[in-house]
Amino acid sequence: MAERYGRRALTLAQSAGIPGLTKMALRNLADYLCQQEHYMEAEQLTHDAYQLAIRDGDEIGAAIALLRSAEIAYGREEFQRGREILLEASQIEGLHQRALAKWALLMTQLGRVNVALGEAEEARHYLRKGLEAYPPLRYDMAASLGKLLLIIVDWMQTERPIRSVELLALVSNHPESGARQKEAAHKQLAKIATKLPKNDMAAARARADTLDLAETIARLKVELDEVPDSSPD
Repeated sequence: MAERYGRRALTLAQSAGIPGLTKMALRNLADYLCQQEHYMEAEQLTHDAYQLAIRDGDEIGAAIALLRSAEIAYGREEFQRGREILLEASQIEGLHQRALAKWALLMTQLGRVNVALGEAEEARHYLRKGLEAYPPLRYDMAASLGKLLLIIVDWMQTERPIRSVELLALVSNHPESGARQKEAAHKQLAKIATKLPKNDMAAARARADTLDLAETIARLKVELDEVPDSSPD
């Protein structure tokens, strides 16, 4: 159903000859196909969105397309290629000033891909940069904060399972978390629950209800230095 609507939206946008809508429709359909692991077509659609953005001089649109391309590369476990795409996006002038939420997502994705590559210091650098976007971005899950917390948890959960449960429960319970973020948090919580006593799980989840986002982010900047130099399981 979602794919059919996505294709219909793309056809209508192309027929109307509206570049902005066409780029959005291309990215949205690519995002859905990426979720279904239909990477080949998703990559072509993303490439088309990128080319259209370049043609129109739309640097922010080009950056968004590159972020999507990097997501596809990550799904294919092409981590080095994903890093190269993200570094290309980071060279777009003024991205930090003109689209801070996209810049924060870029830093988040660079952190994730460096975790996958086992580059601990690089991962810390970029994840901290992502955290530093809050503020001036709001302390909520509306931009990429939920995703950023999930990536940090994925890295630290072996060594710090209790803290990981707190962060996962924070993402899971937050009203502004997206459906995919909530689903990912639920899956990780279920995984950790097989290894922790029920009382510890319950206590950590209860503490999540009292966490202040600003304080949590400040603490995480320090806690990143405590994560061992190894990639997640």
